[in-house]
Amino acid sequence: MGEVSFHSLPLRYQWSDHGPGREVPPVASLPVKAGSEPRWGRTASESGRVNGNAPLDGTGAAHGHSLLILILPDDPSEFPMNLKTLTRSVPAIALALALAACGDTDEPPPPDDAAPQETAGPSAEQLAWWGHMQELCGTAFANPENPEQVMHVRQCFEDEIRIPVHMGDDRSRTWIVTQQADGLRLKHDHREEDGSEDEVTQYGGDTQDAGTPNSQDFHADEFTAELIPPAATNIWTMEIRPGEEFVYTLVRVGTDHGVVWPFDLTNPVDPPPAPWGYEDTEATH
Repeated sequence: MGEVSFHSLPLRYQWSDHGPGREVPPVASLPVKAGSEPRWGRTASESGRVNGNAPLDGTGAAHGHSLLILILPDDPSEFPMNLKTLTRSVPAIALALALAACGDTDEPPPPDDAAPQETAGPSAEQLAWWGHMQELCGTAFANPENPEQVMHVRQCFEDEIRIPVHMGDDRSRTWIVTQQADGLRLKHDHREEDGSEDEVTQYGGDTQDAGTPNSQDFHADEFTAELIPPAATNIWTMEIRPGEEFVYTLVRVGTDHGVVWPFDLTNPVDPPPAPWGYEDTEATH
């Protein structure tokens, strides 16, 4: 008696080397609920050909010379597939067991298509940078070179940070940083005073490497290249020196176009009003 895992399902099995017309020996089975019909074990030859059925209690003739008997529990909910699907899968199970018996286990098993695909997620450096940004939640800071320019780390969620950037009474800009399956993403949400989206909005890009715990680069994505063709080579950088300074930088590769906005983290200022389009939302901190 053995056990094999198939699609994360543990199946009990037993090989039987009895010839044609011979009885399959009794096989221990999982309990059958009172009043229910007994289930049937599926059998397969070592080469993978399905030969027939054998009752769980071991009675009845088995056809073939090397049989694989799968022991099925009575409760159908224990299976992620129906019996027809399981029956079609018996040759693969038999072949896997035959190879294992021959010691051919050097090759790893093929990936299970039914299993969820795991993604890497943000790097350790990106998560460290994210942690530094989360520490600023609820606070606002001014640009010492232009005090009317204020960044407010207003809303922080598990996988999203929203940072309005005010230019005096102009509350049209919000930086939105989100965690993605393979890194971080920066988007620029531009709104009109009535809250509607500006014609030029949602441009930005994704990280292309791990970055550092203090600095992350966001490279322009295809949407940005189509929306603003000259910005196709944009690289935005968000750099943070905890307790000292946050710097937003834009470089347009191959040109002299660029932006550098520093914000003094040593001197928090009063949080400004909600940005346009977000008046009906509350700050999270």
